[in-house]
Amino acid sequence: MKRLSAGDLFLGLTVAIWGINFPISKALLAEFSPLAFAVCRYLPAGALLLLVLWWRDRSIAIERKDLGRLAAIGFVGITLFQIAWSNGLALTTAAKASILVSTTPAFGALWGLVRGRRQSAPALFGIALSFGGVFLLINNSLDRLTLGGGTLLGDLFMLAAGALWWFYTAWAVPVLERLGPLKVTAWAMSLGALALVPIAAPELAQQNFAAPGPIDWLGLAFTSIVSSAIGFLWWYEGTRRLGAQRAVLYTYLIPIAGVVASAAILGDVMTPVQLLGAGVVIAGVVLARR
Repeated sequence: MKRLSAGDLFLGLTVAIWGINFPISKALLAEFSPLAFAVCRYLPAGALLLLVLWWRDRSIAIERKDLGRLAAIGFVGITLFQIAWSNGLALTTAAKASILVSTTPAFGALWGLVRGRRQSAPALFGIALSFGGVFLLINNSLDRLTLGGGTLLGDLFMLAAGALWWFYTAWAVPVLERLGPLKVTAWAMSLGALALVPIAAPELAQQNFAAPGPIDWLGLAFTSIVSSAIGFLWWYEGTRRLGAQRAVLYTYLIPIAGVVASAAILGDVMTPVQLLGAGVVIAGVVLARR
């Protein structure tokens, strides 16, 4: 068995933080509209990382050739991902959301298959198994078609977020090798958050910023500083050390932390069929990476 490295530690801590982030964000969405929440979360996080970058390097400058790539990474991993993630979390449960978004490795294997990359028999079985588990989780029944009891749209948003996260992680690897995690995270997050502002403008205009209480603002600080700024930085540091293929395996640890935290914080208990579906999803994504 391989010994755990610093990269494993970075990724392990990150998925624990992100697991806890699901119920905290779900609670905050009772006070914030989805896109207003996303902007309030990521604009400060991006600004904080740029400040840290300037403090470390006395410069935040990047070469013009990198700007387009970082903008694309930010658009996929922040702008589009947050449109899917925040709306999905608002429309489904925190526990289900944490499992559905963990399908990232299966989407990665499926994308490789679409591009003509040969997949092993266990990987092909894992792809099918993971999406079979998704159906069980959403349908919540073994003997009839129910499709989630009113949460189908949120579930589909979360599946889209899982797919987007694969591209976000994979596209960043070449830039990470040259620029390092801090510069990539700071610029991608800032550019992605800025691109989100005009899309979120109608929700920002209607948001009642007097409604959230002190606990809500403390929760928002956690999602912005700890989950977003520190979490994304550690994710990229772990990815730089271990590579995208190994890093993406850690996504199937997120639902374990997410389900436990959702039960502890929100009392969000899954049905036996949903727990079965969750187990099938996790088994599938493990096989999909073999």
